[in-house]
Amino acid sequence: MDKYTSVELSETIKNSGCELESKYWWCLSNVTESGFELCIKNELPRTHEVIPYYPAYDLLWDICVKYAKEFFGSFNHRNISYRVHNLLIDNEKQIAEDLIWKSCLFNPKNK
Repeated sequence: MDKYTSVELSETIKNSGCELESKYWWCLSNVTESGFELCIKNELPRTHEVIPYYPAYDLLWDICVKYAKEFFGSFNHRNISYRVHNLLIDNEKQIAEDLIWKSCLFNPKNK
């Protein structure tokens, strides 16, 4: 299971004002096809130049547990967390990310 937010969701969340900490980051890289690689923020590879760009949140731990209230508010977080967990078990990461964004307080439609 790919457990971190995609580059696309990470970018959207960051550009919507989320400044929550994450150990992992999507870093600009010149050695990957996508142009990004997953890095530990304080342990960037020294073999080539990378630039931390977007935080990569763990979908279950960071979003559904650690920062659940910041992402979903006090009332919704348990139901959403349960649904995301089940979607990830079923290898439906894109649907889980869509649910996170649709329900997320950082989404301008939810403000």
